[in-house]
Amino acid sequence: EQGYQHIREKLAQQYNLSYREPDIQIYDVDLQGSRTLTLHHSMSNRRPLGADAAEVVKHIRHLWGYAIKLDSVDDAGNVVTRYSA
Repeated sequence: EQGYQHIREKLAQQYNLSYREPDIQIYDVDLQGSRTLTLHHSMSNRRPLGADAAEVVKHIRHLWGYAIKLDSVDDAGNVVTRYSA
């Protein structure tokens, strides 16, 4: 029974959106000054963003038109990785 429980949990993870998609949310916007958009990525199970994160930040900067900062934050709230464009 316990062996099946582990298999069931792994299969259920396939349908968990937070396991497949990164949790990135707007953290701050400086509308009065530089118009910098700051995003936070909450790391799930200490999993970092993929290798193309810097390119995604560049694309968001193109869409926003101003500076972008993306911080990967661990469970304790510490910034692990910072991307900017």
